[in-house]
Parts: sequence; C-alpha cells; structure tokens
Amino acid sequence: MIRLYAAPGSCSICAHVALIEAGLEHEVSHVVLRSPTSPLPAVNPLGKVPTLVVDDAETITQSVVVLPYIADKAPDSGLLPPAGSPERRRVLEWLAFLNSDVHPALKMLAGAERYCADPESLRDSYRTIIAGFFRVLDEALTGREWLVGDRMTVADIYAGAAYGWARQFGMPLHGFGAYRSLSERFEARPSVIHARAMEAAFVAAGMTRHIFMSPEWLEMARDELATAIAIDARAQKLRFSFIERFFRTPDDAPQPAQGEPALLLDVDRGAVTIRYGVEGAETADLEIDCDFIDAWRSVCLRHGPELDALNAGRLASGRLSVRGNPGAAGPLLNRVHDRIADRTIAPPR
Repeated sequence: MIRLYAAPGSCSICAHVALIEAGLEHEVSHVVLRSPTSPLPAVNPLGKVPTLVVDDAETITQSVVVLPYIADKAPDSGLLPPAGSPERRRVLEWLAFLNSDVHPALKMLAGAERYCADPESLRDSYRTIIAGFFRVLDEALTGREWLVGDRMTVADIYAGAAYGWARQFGMPLHGFGAYRSLSERFEARPSVIHARAMEAAFVAAGMTRHIFMSPEWLEMARDELATAIAIDARAQKLRFSFIERFFRTPDDAPQPAQGEPALLLDVDRGAVTIRYGVEGAETADLEIDCDFIDAWRSVCLRHGPELDALNAGRLASGRLSVRGNPGAAGPLLNRVHDRIADRTIAPPR
C-alpha cells in the first residue's frame, strides 16, 4: 500500500494525479504544512510534500524521485518511457526543468513578501523569468499534445500543474497558446478533477472549525487584507468593493436575511472597511450569490477550467453578476484567503 502525504495547492497534486493515472492502490493524507500537529514531520523531517510511505516501511520524498517511482510501478501507464530509452531521458529532462527552474520561480510570485521589502519588484523580475521558461514549454508543445511522445507523462502532469499555479498567482499568460492547450487537457482529465475535489473537501472541512462569515472571521479578513495591502504597492492604489451573499449557510453560522448581503468589503486606496449584514449592493464591483459549499469550492478551485465552468453555470442561472473589472483584486484576495485558511485550519501557533 502506498500512502501519499499531500497539501492542498502544492506540488503534491502531481503525485496524487500520477497515482490515480497509474491505477496504483493508495491512500491520501492531506496535511496543513508547518502545523505543529501535522503527522508529516514524523515521516519526513523536512516537513515537505509530496511524501510517499510504501508498505509502512520505505519513505520516498522529492517530486523528481516520487513521480518516476510511481510511473515505474505501473509501466503500462505510459507515464514514463522504458529505462534506457531516449524518450525516458527527455521526460526526465523536462521533469527536472519544471521542478528545479519553473517551480522555484513560481514560488517567488506566491511568497515574495518573505524575501524582500519590495515584493512587487521581485515579482516583476520573476514574471520575466517565468515568461522565458513558458516560451520554452510553449515552443516544445507547438504542433503536439504532450511534451514527449503521444501520451501524457509525469512531465506533462508537472507542466499542467505549473500552468495552473501561474494563473493563480496572477502571471500574464497571453501568448502561450500551445501550453494553455496542454493545461486544458490536463485539467479535464478525471484524475485531476478527482484530486482537486479531494483538496477542496479537505479545505472546506477544516474551515468549518472556524465558521466562515462569523463576526470573528470578518475581523480576521479585515486584518489580513489590511496586512496584504500594506506590503503590496499596487494594492495600495486599488479601489473596489467585494460582496459575498450567502442565503444558505451551515446551521450554526450566522443567518443573514433573505436577499441581504452577509459581507460588504470595501477597499479605497488602502483603507479597508468590512460591514456585516448591510443593505444595498447596487454599487458592488463584484457580486457573488452562492451557498457555503459553492463558496469554498471557488476558493479551492479558483483557477483553471473547473472554476470557469462553475462560474459559467452561475451566470447561466443568474447566480453570479460581475460589474466593472475586479481582476486587479483577484491575486490580492487569493492571498488573503490562503492566509485565513492557514490560520483557521492549523491550530494556533
């Protein structure tokens, strides 16, 4: 039996997808990274994912080892060509490139604040670097569906995940049509849909420990947003409103009146205001009307075809209306959601 330790939003999605594609018997234990109660450090002292534990005996870490291991356990899956073949070397080259060059660059978009006092300048530098990496991938994919051969390999799994991270972190992606097509094929696979759904369920289950839309949550949202804006020069210039209305919430959550917004969040050039249970949503730039589960599915699947399809369904049913252009606020709100999730899913530090 193979047990995979994975964390939502991380590169462990690649190992999870590979296990499903390979048809190997496995279990997945989702964890919160850096949580003092996480079981992960007991099996991997580095506390990183993906981590495989095989038959409760052997521990395997690092994606460039984990993914080939999974593929070799299921040679008929086509996830990795046979040993000694030129095609296998090409797949491993792409895998190393994605793991050693592309992924670390994308991490700088997500966490630039940890490395310097001017995070936006650092992000701008890395956007240029990432664009160069993506051009290499796009050129290699022009006229073909997969990086090597005519079947998806572990390199394509990593490439598909990397494209999704770039979208999540606000990377401009126009001009990479062939790479975008690979991402769309990747996201449409049942293995990917299943793996992402498991991540979303884990996050949603954890968030119920600190009920979304409670007064405590609203105060936390205000604090986290103010912190995010204070360290983001571009966000200090934003002017937008964000409204979420929940007509069906968990039984133990505060119940807004029918048709009454549960949250009105205003940002005006760095000043943050949150009001709870207010009337009058006519001036909102972004208005979302959905239930509790839908809302957290949006948070967990906020990039890629799944979210596009979800939003398309809301538009068709009249449950989502967008006014103006709230796109500039997207990466900022994503980071705020992540910080709140980290605080509420993990026990207090």
